[in-house]
Amino acid sequence: MIIEVCDLYYKIKKIYAEVLAFKQNSIDKLNELLVIQDLDNAQKIFTRKAGKLRERLAVAENQIMQINNAGQEMDGNASNDEEDEFIDALKEEMPGVFSNIKANFVLLEAFEKDSIKLSENRNKEELLRLKKQLETISSNIVETENLANKLETQVVDWNAP
Repeated sequence: MIIEVCDLYYKIKKIYAEVLAFKQNSIDKLNELLVIQDLDNAQKIFTRKAGKLRERLAVAENQIMQINNAGQEMDGNASNDEEDEFIDALKEEMPGVFSNIKANFVLLEAFEKDSIKLSENRNKEELLRLKKQLETISSNIVETENLANKLETQVVDWNAP
């Protein structure tokens, strides 16, 4: 009888270990599925945000082009030294500004390609890298928008009657 009880104890212990292993395996698979779903959702959010950033950058680029054109029209027609300094600063700084805008469009394009790869390889480290990259691009675009708004205000103030 004692032998039978011992055998039963070891069988129960073995089955219990198998149940625990099955439970852990199930939890691991569920976590993996949740991570994949999170990565898929993040990729969709990244794609939407990149599209919106591209639109904002295009608007800022257009705004800066208009400011640059206004500065070229003002060249030689400035009514005071402050306007002359502004026009000279535009001439000097605009090539760099347009270069930065172009660089941001290139970064967005690379980001979009990498984002597509994320949906294929589903790598958490890549997700974090892309998130940081998108934050940097967003910050760059905010700076460009702020510059455009600041310059536009100055041009409007000088052209006001």
